[in-house]
Amino acid sequence: MSDLDVGRTSGHPDNNRVRYDSLAAEDDALVARRTCFARYVQASNASGAECWLHVYDSADLVADGATPSRTPIYMSDKGYGFLDFTDDDRARFQNGLYLCCSTTENTLTRITSASFLFEVR
Repeated sequence: MSDLDVGRTSGHPDNNRVRYDSLAAEDDALVARRTCFARYVQASNASGAECWLHVYDSADLVADGATPSRTPIYMSDKGYGFLDFTDDDRARFQNGLYLCCSTTENTLTRITSASFLFEVR
């Protein structure tokens, strides 16, 4: 999919769904570099530690210390995080969509262990 700029993607052009496996330390986030809509965002955590899924309305990589655009979602060790936008029909990300995981809840402290699977639809 041409909107994706960071990391490795694994198919699903059907149903406008994108899965992303973070397989290397430099591939720790998912970025859509243009205006987009999302019905849901989910992530799985295999990092071995609890963390928070952060969602940003941004077309660029977000620096540590940034405040997420949406409420962070807690993920336990080996757990999952899910953010559902169906109450709003879908969420609009004006600048782009940036997903990553953080060791802290309210500001970004990036985890670069590359142990996450992101899925967006």
